[in-house]
Amino acid sequence: MILRFQPLYIEPRPGDLPNPLAYRMEDKMALVGWDVEPRVVAAGETLHLTLYWECLSAMSTDYQVSTQVVRADQLKAAQADAAPAGLPTGQWTRGQRIVDHRELVIDPEAPPGGYDLLVSVYGWETPDTIRRLRLVDGQGYVLPGDSLILGQVRVVR
Repeated sequence: MILRFQPLYIEPRPGDLPNPLAYRMEDKMALVGWDVEPRVVAAGETLHLTLYWECLSAMSTDYQVSTQVVRADQLKAAQADAAPAGLPTGQWTRGQRIVDHRELVIDPEAPPGGYDLLVSVYGWETPDTIRRLRLVDGQGYVLPGDSLILGQVRVVR
């Protein structure tokens, strides 16, 4: 028996952004693409995440974006919360695209394994209370939960 292997080609999704998406955070902003490097990272090292946002409407609230690296059992290996690209969302204009570079330092004690890369958007309702924006998919369906899983990364020792 002879086995022949053909070359495998992985083509990027069509579009002008890496990993194009169509998820809205209510009617405020949309996550239209993302990228992460590296996909395999050692505990204690840094993941470089880029999020591509589009402003859907003028916002009176300055929202924060939370990015997390979380295992299925909810063990968190990294988190970074900040205004997208350091630019308050109240200053965005409709149609504007924002390129949001983030660094997520993996906890040096994080056990090896697969971790989800999560993103959510929230604003402060009171000094003690946050409200996360609802996620809406490309067909207009409100999704359960308030965090979007972008993909997975692997943590190694």
